[in-house]
Amino acid sequence: MTFMRSAIHAAASAGVATLMATAALAAAPDLLDPEPASSPAPDYRLDTVLVVHNWILCVTETSAESLARAHEDSAETAAQVYADLAAAKSCGRFAKLGVMLKAPLYRSGPGKNQEARVFSALVNIGAGWQNAFVVAGLPE
Repeated sequence: MTFMRSAIHAAASAGVATLMATAALAAAPDLLDPEPASSPAPDYRLDTVLVVHNWILCVTETSAESLARAHEDSAETAAQVYADLAAAKSCGRFAKLGVMLKAPLYRSGPGKNQEARVFSALVNIGAGWQNAFVVAGLPE
């Protein structure tokens, strides 16, 4: 009988823990990664810490916007512009990056296969948070 009580107590505890974890995730959706690029363009929250994947970080707004505008022409044009900016160490792609978006700066026009967006942001690289510009929505 003691074994049954222990098993029931363990199952009840596991159920409560699962319920609490689900409630915690529902209460803190900002801790989750944004939708992958293949889904419709998400509306990213400003002034909220996000972990993003395969975004491009640029040191100037001009570089970031030139990359997004090149993407409107073609993927090949964007790849060439990115290669030039990366060689100049003006932009780089990050597999995973902590960002806090401050303001939307540019959004590609309608009718594009994949929308490119540029934001001013604080990025968590090196020692603390730094001001930069990020480009979302460009294929690898």
